Amino acid sequence: MRSGFLHYLSSGHEGLVLNEIIREEVLHEVYAAIEALPFQCRRVFKMCYVDGLSNPEIAERSNLSVHTVKNYKVRAIGLLRLKFLEGCL
Repeated sequence: MRSGFLHYLSSGHEGLVLNEIIREEVLHEVYAAIEALPFQCRRVFKMCYVDGLSNPEIAERSNLSVHTVKNYKVRAIGLLRLKFLEGCL
């Protein structure tokens, strides 16, 4: 298997391999940042962006108002934005 990998690299695919490594590292950081969100923000964020639920569906399943769901989403996105902007400065 190792020789197959070396052959893959030597055949001009270094850029593809590097892109895949970077992609995996970025996804790991994103998932870690999501997991570090406060509980309700994380829960609402995942229900919306991972499970694809609408605000009313999340509100019903979580026993929250739609307004509260929106607030948690805004807070989660704001916290994630802050987390990643800190790394750019």
